[in-house]
Amino acid sequence: MYDAIKSKPDMIILDDPISSFDKNKKYAIIDMLFRKEKFLKGKTVLMLTHDFDPIVDMMLVHTDRFEAPFATFLENNNGLLSEKVILKENIKTFIDICNDNICASTSTLNKLVYLRRLYEITKKKYHGISIAFKYISQEGSTRDTFS
Repeated sequence: MYDAIKSKPDMIILDDPISSFDKNKKYAIIDMLFRKEKFLKGKTVLMLTHDFDPIVDMMLVHTDRFEAPFATFLENNNGLLSEKVILKENIKTFIDICNDNICASTSTLNKLVYLRRLYEITKKKYHGISIAFKYISQEGSTRDTFS
């Protein structure tokens, strides 16, 4: 890393530099790399990773500490590779994703799967089960199955 900074290249490529670390260490490494003047701040950096945590941290959580990054992801759709920009409004919490799927799905089973996940992560597991059974008992086609 120090050699890359010392030689002043036009672009620095980081190939998954944080994947093997826990969340706190990942943040500390990203903080060190992109906030310190002598490191990568203000330089063109291509960071390749499978980890979305740094993107979420830089774009949503710590906007006061990081300049807004230009972030993209690559999508392979039947062999056609495309690059898509990640915008702030594209990033959702898992709770938002669960709520969206519960509201939008026409499948009772799909709604129940996301309802269960929602209550598991919000620590309302048993409350969720009772609501799910009330919901199922109101469905005409499934009432006979559970009665």
